[in-house]
Parts: sequence; C-alpha cells; structure tokens
Amino acid sequence: MMEDISTKKDYLERKLGREVTNLERLKASLDSSSTQTVSMLKVLDKFQERLQKLENTIQPVYKQTRNYQLRQDNIERTLTSIDNVIGFYHVARDTKHIICGDHISKDLREYMGAMVQIKNAIDYFSHHHRGSPEYSEVNTLYQTGKKAIEREFQLLLKQHSKPLLPVTIADMLGVNDDPDLGVQQPPLTSEQYMPQSIREQLEEISKWLFSNLSTTDFMTAYAETRSAALTKSLQGLIDQQKSSSGESIVSASPSTITAITRTKKNKGRNLLKKTLLRGSEASAKKEEEVFVIETEGYINCVSALLKLIEFEMELMNAIIPFKHRRKVYEIMIQPSLELIVLEGEKLGESAQKSASHYNFKEVHMLFPVVKHLRTVKPEFDVKLEGCQPINRSRFAALITNLDNTGNSILSLFIESIKNDPDKSSNMPLDGTVHELTRNTMSFMTILKENAEVAGAMLLVQDPMYREQNLDHLTIKVADYMTKVLSALGINLKNKSNLLPLIHKYDPQVGQYYSTQSMEQKKKYHSSFRYLLDIIATDTAGGVTKHSSQQRNTGVEKISDKERQSIKDRFVDFNKGFEDLCRVQKAYAIPDSSLRDLLKKENRERVVPQYTAFKNKYSKTNFTKNPDKYIKYTEGDVADMLDKVFDSTF
Repeated sequence: MMEDISTKKDYLERKLGREVTNLERLKASLDSSSTQTVSMLKVLDKFQERLQKLENTIQPVYKQTRNYQLRQDNIERTLTSIDNVIGFYHVARDTKHIICGDHISKDLREYMGAMVQIKNAIDYFSHHHRGSPEYSEVNTLYQTGKKAIEREFQLLLKQHSKPLLPVTIADMLGVNDDPDLGVQQPPLTSEQYMPQSIREQLEEISKWLFSNLSTTDFMTAYAETRSAALTKSLQGLIDQQKSSSGESIVSASPSTITAITRTKKNKGRNLLKKTLLRGSEASAKKEEEVFVIETEGYINCVSALLKLIEFEMELMNAIIPFKHRRKVYEIMIQPSLELIVLEGEKLGESAQKSASHYNFKEVHMLFPVVKHLRTVKPEFDVKLEGCQPINRSRFAALITNLDNTGNSILSLFIESIKNDPDKSSNMPLDGTVHELTRNTMSFMTILKENAEVAGAMLLVQDPMYREQNLDHLTIKVADYMTKVLSALGINLKNKSNLLPLIHKYDPQVGQYYSTQSMEQKKKYHSSFRYLLDIIATDTAGGVTKHSSQQRNTGVEKISDKERQSIKDRFVDFNKGFEDLCRVQKAYAIPDSSLRDLLKKENRERVVPQYTAFKNKYSKTNFTKNPDKYIKYTEGDVADMLDKVFDSTF
C-alpha cells in the first residue's frame, strides 16, 4: 500500500515539474510578444505621421489638377457647341442642292438625313435667333422639303397602286388552274402586289410625315389612292366577266359552259357548276348563259375582294401608324364593299325580273351565290371588326335581301304552277305538259341539293330566321316541295279534264293535229335543204367531167378555180352542219318515238349524200391539207345527228 502511494507521489511531482517548466516558457513568450507589440505600435505611429505629411503635400496639387480637368472639359464642350452652332449656319448652304434638286427620287435616305439637319437648325434658331435670316432660310428649305416628301409619298403610291388585271386576279383565285392538265398558276405574293423596296420607302416617309406634320392629309391620300386601286381592280374583273358573257358566252354551246365551269375550284363555283348544268339541260337560251357567267363572276369578285383586303391590310400595317389604321382601313375598303353589295343586289333584281316573266331558272343561280356569301361572311366579319356598324352589316343585309328575293321567287313558282298557264308567257316552250313536269322535277332536284340555302330563303320571314338549324331548314324545304308537287298535280289534272271537252267540241281535232304534225315535220326537214344542196354531187359536173378526162390520161388534175370551189363547199358544209347541230341541240321533243324517228330520218337523208360527196372529192387533189377541209367522217356525221334534241352534249 505504501509502495503505491510512493509511486503515485513521484509521478505527480514529475508532472508538476513539467507544468512549471511550461509555465515559465509561456511567461517568457508573453513578455517577448508585448515587447514586439510596443515596437510595432511605434512603427505604425511613425508611418501615420509620414502619410499625413504626404497627404498634406499632395492635396493642393490634386485640387489644382481637378480644376484644370474641369476647365478642359468645359473648353471641349464649348468647342463642340460652337462647331454645332457654326454647322447650323452652314446647313442651308450644305443641303440646298439636295432639297431643291431631285435627290429624293435618287437617294431617299440622303434626303431624309438632310431634312433632319434642317429640322435641328430650325430648333436652334427658333430658340436663339428666331428673327435671323438664317432661320428664315432654313425654314423655307424645310417647308420645301416637307412638300417634296409629301409629293414623293403620293407619287410612289400612285405609281404602284395600279389596278390589277382581271387575269392576275383570276390567277390569284386559282380560276385559271386546270387540275386535269396539271396546270396550277403560282399564287400572287405581297412582293408582286407591291415591291418590298417601295413598301420600305413608303414606310420610312410615312414615319417622318407622322412625326413632323400636324395633319394626317397624307394618310387620307393613302386611303383614297388604295381605295381607288382596289375598286378599279374589282370593277375591271366585273367588266371583264360581263364582257365575256356578252361576247364569247352568248355564242358558246352548253358543253363550252361545262368546260369553263369544270376548271373552278371554289366550293361556291362547284355548286354553281352543278346548278348550271341542270339549267342548260332545261334550256340553252343565251340570256341564261349570260346570267350563268355573271353569277360565277360575282362569286369570283367576292372571293377576290376578300383576298385583296388581306393584301391591303398587310400593306397598311407596314405603312400607316397603328392609331390611324382603323380609320384609313375603313375609308379604303368602303367603296369596294358598296360595289360588291350593289352587284349582288343587281343579281337579285335580275332573278326577280326573270321570275316575273315566269322564268325561274335564275333563282337556281342565286343558291350558289347565297351559299358562297354565307361561307365567306365569317371571314369578312373578322376583316370588318372595329368598322362602323353600317359597313359591318353590309354582307348580312345583302344575304337577307337575296333570301327575301328567293322567297318571293319560290312563292311565285308555286303560283305559276297552281294557276293554269293559259297566257303565252306562261306556256311551256314545247306546248305540252311534259316540259312543265320535267322543269318542275328538275327544279325540285336542285332545291333538294340546295336545301340549306333554299330553307333559309323560305324562313326569311320567320322571327327566328337567324337561329334556324339544318333540321328546321330541311323540314321547311320538304314542306315547300310538297306544296309544289300538289300544285303540279292539280295543274295536270285540270289539263286532263279539258281533253274530252275539246274532243266533243271538235271530233276532228285529232286528225287536224296529225296533219299539223306532218306539216311541221316537212318544215323541219327543210332546215337541212341548205346542207344537202352544198353536198349534192351533180352541182360540180364540170369538175367531174374534167377529172374523168384527166383519169383517162392517168393524171388527176383540176384547175385552181375548181379546186377553190371544192374547198368552199367543204368549208360551207362544215360550218353549216356545226351551226345546225348546235341550234337543234336545244330543241325539245318530249315524244321519244317522234324524236327517234326524226333522228333516223336525218341520218338517212344526210349521211349517204355526205358519203358520196366525200368519197367523190377526197380522191381529187384539191388541197395539200385534206384534214383541214374534210373534218368529219361518215360516222362523225351520224354521231352528231344523234346528239340533236339533247342539250347535255
């Protein structure tokens, strides 16, 4: 026990000795640090004293240098201001040749830069030397330049605001495309509508005028100029359509009308195609063909206006400042809207006038027009958003107007069937009930195909007219068709009741009718007399005799006079035969047996004589180009004669 205590005591004494030694070392280190701290403080105090002396020495020099720098800056600003002021006095001299010359047409940017210099000079002189001659001179130059810029704006605008040609608009609409031949015209681009370089110049001038003029006359001029171009483009298209209907379409055959219509891609035009083909089956009257083309032309014009408005909006957005666009836009498009609405009203008036003479075919043409107007109306509503109510409602009013016209015509159609057509203006063209029935059924077929449009016309007087759905429209058309067929049945029954009365009045009326029919057949056959005289082979005996003499010698030659005579006879026959077939296609012969008999008699009279005529002179050397004169074979002649009395070919 004592040994453990002794050992532990020795351990503690040794540890205490070590701690005492460490403590002495720590005290020595602390004394050394205190000595060094005192030395460092003395060094810092000396450094601060020297730094203060340096600052006291440098501060006056710095202040003097700063004053010199400020003076230098003031001198430089003064020199710059003097240079600017001197420049203002030289502006008139330096820019006069630009402003008074024709630089604006050569380099618009240089001209606009000169105007900026003049404007700055005016601002200076107006504040400092308003009564100086220099102010008067630059102000005169400024006014001259301002007028020149306005003139340049109007000149550029007029030079590039020419009306589009009708053929260009037709290409734009795809009217001249022919899918069957793979022909597709490239669409009109904004670059073609107005070159980009001109558009940029107009935009730059417009910005300057808007910033520097107190009036908006140049915007009004823009609206009027573009409005005139837009209206003339549409008027040119309308005039071209009317010219076509008056010149080429009047003399065109129904097949030509079909070919023209087949090239159209627009939905309205496709609907028109189906309608018009049925109309041509009923009759080939020239007046109807004219109305066909005018109606189709109107649909083209409506589509053209929509497309041209898009181009005008794009152009206006680039040139006219935002806050003035709506006013300029409305001034620009209003005359064109009025023109389109007026032409649509004329179509309605024309259809109404025809219906008053009991010609109801033109109401068929209103169907595609109204359908097309309804199709494009939402697009026009978007384009006319923000315009005055009178302009926004023009298309809706036109559609309602045409619906009212259609309603009136459809009502008159029932009355015309219900009442016995004893007036000559009301009589069917062929004098029988067959055409009345056929036309009525054709009318019903077209009405069914256009049930939506016709239904809207029939419901136009309904208070809920604008909220009718397709079911209501279809039901209304079905109700109307029931009334039409009922009226037709009454009409036919009334006619059948007259037959016993007529026979009782004149028992010989049947024989009289047969005699008259034979007389009419003779008159009809006389229409071929001219052709038969041309191809009579005994009228050129001299040629035949001469040719026989030449054959005896082994050489077939005829004189120039005889050669020309043969050519003339072939030409006369071809022209006369084509005209006769074209005219007789429109003839209506309801009796199929009589129709087939007349066709057979025509073939028996014409084909053998033409065969003899053709065989006789085709062997003579009367021309180097026989295909030019001998256009038809015997089979061709027979086929064409089979197509008379049928306007569908």
